[in-house]
Amino acid sequence: MDDGNQGPFTSILVTSSRSSFIVTSGVQLGLQYRFRYHVANVNGWSDYSDISYIFAFAPPDAPPAPTFNSGSDTSVTLNFLPSRNDHGIRIANYELYIDQGNNLTSEFRLLPSYSTFTQVFTLTVATDNLGAPGTIYRVKICAVN
Repeated sequence: MDDGNQGPFTSILVTSSRSSFIVTSGVQLGLQYRFRYHVANVNGWSDYSDISYIFAFAPPDAPPAPTFNSGSDTSVTLNFLPSRNDHGIRIANYELYIDQGNNLTSEFRLLPSYSTFTQVFTLTVATDNLGAPGTIYRVKICAVN
């Protein structure tokens, strides 16, 4: 394994009959690590394998819950805040989901009208299939990296 900065390789494991290994220390989120290995038998060591590149990251933190800004008979405006931590890789996008309305057990559907992160967004009857005035919706947002 290298140091995540394309430095020299360091031996991290010597064992027998192992087909997988999890590195748990010395790994920093956001760095790309190189790995290679070789094996030995009674005749000696093999050449090294091809190099594998592993990017250390985790899913981003969930953004804070959306908050109500304003509403009318045909639209609802919500406020959004970005995720607090991307965990090593830039957030590529945010996705907005809404339920069917007036049903606390209905499934959520993706709203394609929310295609780029914005801190204030208006859902409308025409673009987002909102129901009659007074319908209560559950809305959630997630960050994707």
